[in-house]
Amino acid sequence: MHIGYNFIILCFLFLLVACNKDDDAITQPINPSINNDEAKHCSNAQRYDEVLKKCVNICTENEFFDITTEDCRKTMPNPIEEKICQGDLALDKVTSKCACFGRSKEDPINKNCVCEAGAHYSKIDADCVCYNQDKFYNPLYSRCTLFCKEGEELFMLSNGEFQLCVPKCKSGYFYDLSESMCIQKCEGNSYRNRGDAQCTKGKMLSINPEYRIWSILPLLTVDRNPGIYLNIDPRNQPTEEDINKRIKMIKSAINAWLEPLRSSGLGGERFVRDIEVSTDRVIYNSNNVIATVDLLPTKRAYAINSLSRIAVSLSSELGTYIHEFGHLLGFEDLYDQDPHSRLRRLCLTGYDETTTIMCFSSDPFLRSADIEGIQNLYCRFFQNEDPEACAVLQQRLSLAAISSLM
Repeated sequence: MHIGYNFIILCFLFLLVACNKDDDAITQPINPSINNDEAKHCSNAQRYDEVLKKCVNICTENEFFDITTEDCRKTMPNPIEEKICQGDLALDKVTSKCACFGRSKEDPINKNCVCEAGAHYSKIDADCVCYNQDKFYNPLYSRCTLFCKEGEELFMLSNGEFQLCVPKCKSGYFYDLSESMCIQKCEGNSYRNRGDAQCTKGKMLSINPEYRIWSILPLLTVDRNPGIYLNIDPRNQPTEEDINKRIKMIKSAINAWLEPLRSSGLGGERFVRDIEVSTDRVIYNSNNVIATVDLLPTKRAYAINSLSRIAVSLSSELGTYIHEFGHLLGFEDLYDQDPHSRLRRLCLTGYDETTTIMCFSSDPFLRSADIEGIQNLYCRFFQNEDPEACAVLQQRLSLAAISSLM
């Protein structure tokens, strides 16, 4: 009985000691390495990180703490939750913005994707699609164009209304719709007869043997102090503005013929740049007036060769002045019909309206044959004063020896 009582007492003491040890374990700190004093020094926007052993920023709801950068970073959006876009707009996953795709442009009012004429936007294709199945959206022209076969190319008017697949022309040629063929691009003093694919070499301007005696070119030098007399028919009754306009045309026509000499180095500063034109003949003496321009009430324009005169009308344009002054320089008409005929005037063989204004074209500028012609004429008069430049011209134009007219 005494032994049993002592055993019970020993068990009770053992249990009491064990319970005291457990209580000691419970009261021990979870991480004895944490310095409570350091944690107390973190600001309200910070927390103490047990791994880094220092205060770090507290991240917001949409952020997470990146231990490698020791800072907060935004959380990646859930790829399943995509933004809902209006109209034709679709979500661009790179920028996370609603936008149009392909070659379309966004209409900000109704959020639709707009394409060029003849095409509509397809959300399935995410691009512009043509209404006409025979066409495709051509990025080169930003519109729907025809599919052309191999060896063909697209012929299209600038407004895109007319399209046609035509044969692809070789280098130096282009397709002429009116003749339905590839034709050569004529350069220099060359032209093309209708129906011919290739260009024909043009002739140089023809010089009238009678004109060369009184050509005004030698008289246009600065030392001659040349002048032009504008003779106004009293029946015209032009305004001062009309007269000034004619004077300006006379000067422009003369400079049009002299410019090819200046630009090619022929003549240098030999010729006048601003010839004097007056309606008062008294201010000139017989040596100064090199030509007379009659301003007539009619619509006719012509040259009176033997008197160094030309006649124009109030309705004559600059192209007419240049043509008529070409006669005063010594060049012949190069059309084969009466210039006043109602029929279409044709150029003589070897000439074309694209190569010379002496075939009576109304466009106010010289052509290739005119330029070659005035340069050749210059050397006929001034080759002794300018032998080197004339020798180069002779070689370039493949001319025979130039005989002086002076």
